[in-house]
Amino acid sequence: MSSTSDLDEVIDSIKKVEEEIRAVEASIQAVEAELKKDGLREKDVDYYREEERQLREEENKLRDEETKLRDKKMTLQEKEKPTDGRLPMNPISKTDDDLISKLESKLDQILIAVKDSDRATPQYSPALLGQEEMTQLMQFKDFRVFEGKDDQPSILSIDEARALACMRTEHQVVASIMPYLQDILLEEGNNLSVYNSEEYKWIETSCEPSAFNEKPDLLISHPAFVNRKIPFQSDDERLKTLRRLNDQFGVLAAWELRSFIGLTCEAKLSISNAAFGDVINYGAHICFGNHAPSRTRLMLFDKNEFWLVQSVKGAVSRVVCSKWTHGGSRKLLKDFIPQHWLVKVIHPACEKFNLGIDCDSFLGSGAFGYVFRANRLSDGRQLALKVTGGKERNICRLEVEYNRMMRAHHVCPGEVMGVEEDGFADFEKGAALLMSHVGEPFSSLNPQSIMDSLKSLHQNHILHGDARLENVLCVLSRRKAMLD
Repeated sequence: MSSTSDLDEVIDSIKKVEEEIRAVEASIQAVEAELKKDGLREKDVDYYREEERQLREEENKLRDEETKLRDKKMTLQEKEKPTDGRLPMNPISKTDDDLISKLESKLDQILIAVKDSDRATPQYSPALLGQEEMTQLMQFKDFRVFEGKDDQPSILSIDEARALACMRTEHQVVASIMPYLQDILLEEGNNLSVYNSEEYKWIETSCEPSAFNEKPDLLISHPAFVNRKIPFQSDDERLKTLRRLNDQFGVLAAWELRSFIGLTCEAKLSISNAAFGDVINYGAHICFGNHAPSRTRLMLFDKNEFWLVQSVKGAVSRVVCSKWTHGGSRKLLKDFIPQHWLVKVIHPACEKFNLGIDCDSFLGSGAFGYVFRANRLSDGRQLALKVTGGKERNICRLEVEYNRMMRAHHVCPGEVMGVEEDGFADFEKGAALLMSHVGEPFSSLNPQSIMDSLKSLHQNHILHGDARLENVLCVLSRRKAMLD
């Protein structure tokens, strides 16, 4: 059979699948119309809910099949394209040294471009990727269904789950589940919060000018790692009633903080291979590039269940699936959210120095630490908190920095950020340094003013050691001060 006849056959198959999808969508609309009728018995509601669930599963399978057929169509179309002057796909003679040399040079250029690019490019459609990963997980028994424990609390009660099942849009599902997730975080006392990010792009997927191209629905993180966003507007009256006054909207403050994400969450009306593929891609992007974490955790959920996804080096290593109403699901989710070392240092540091840190606090990072804007609770004064952890030498370096900054500020008080008296503290997971002034980073300054500050330090036999624009701040008096 020729490739042309193969292509025609695939196109016909796509049309048939599209007709089946339209028929299923019509059936779903009919079921939804029945559910809106008044006076339905609980038995009838449960019947229609189950019918709707089965129809949506059938719809997802058909859409997955449609995606695979379209992928096959693209492959066949590529085969039929003319070469347009490109190199012929026939064996190259070993005697054609000039052509081989050109090919080797081109391959070297491609290799350099791949090494220099900071992106994770999906090679398959989300539906195909989700299907392939699911096959692997099932083969190696890394997809586990949580059975539930009757003697332990669930995330949702039966009545709450029925209310969630009535949601008609993904926005409504997100708004409905946010309060329950926040309650779990508050109960744990881990200082994390849940943020709605469904309309704000924050996952970096490419090195192109528009680098942030993905927008997961929810972000669970410490407030210090988040930049707050204004709630997006919607004409959905039901969504407006579902939102609570204390619902928070925000995104990761900086891509370099992705190692400290608690959970990246995606909501769907019904989980499908394509939805699973989207979550896999989120994990791949988070674990890709410079200073990326080797692993991250994600959650995919719909109106009936949630999947807890572990991603290692961008590949899914394990998935646990649970119903919202299963006993023990609350503890299952709570135990799945990681406690990163940075959170374990920020919290005791704030208690030690009587500080408060909220969203929009991240100022930057250096060779071995992260700097945040903080408010002293006793008088509201703004300070800068530098935090480090992990290796013992980082803690030692921070203590040395504290001693040097104390000396430098004493010698050159107008040129160097001051540190608070007793402003160094070490903890089980790291250490913190409290600095006196906090300002906004300067990306462009009169170079002479920077050189004057460095000259003043050098005249007093002090070397900065890391002189760059990221370490120049302007405090409220508009005076420039060297940081770090």
